[in-house]
Amino acid sequence: MFIKKAIALALSLSLTGVLLAGCQSGTPSAAGSGSQTSVGTTDGEVVHIKLFTGKIETIDVMNEIIEDFNASQDRIVVEQEYQK
Repeated sequence: MFIKKAIALALSLSLTGVLLAGCQSGTPSAAGSGSQTSVGTTDGEVVHIKLFTGKIETIDVMNEIIEDFNASQDRIVVEQEYQK
């Protein structure tokens, strides 16, 4: 019984550590930088997001939604990619 409680406690602590590590604030690392900026930018840069669509039936509907979203603001640009 003690071993099960010890294992449960160890798993809980490790999951808490992972959650805290994922929620930390700070600047993005160099490995994450590239041509696209991260969503948390505050310096006025435009964020580009690529949306992958796997179903050809939804391409037209998604294009309409993306066009409406892109027209509603100027900080985030969504581009659709789909399987041909």
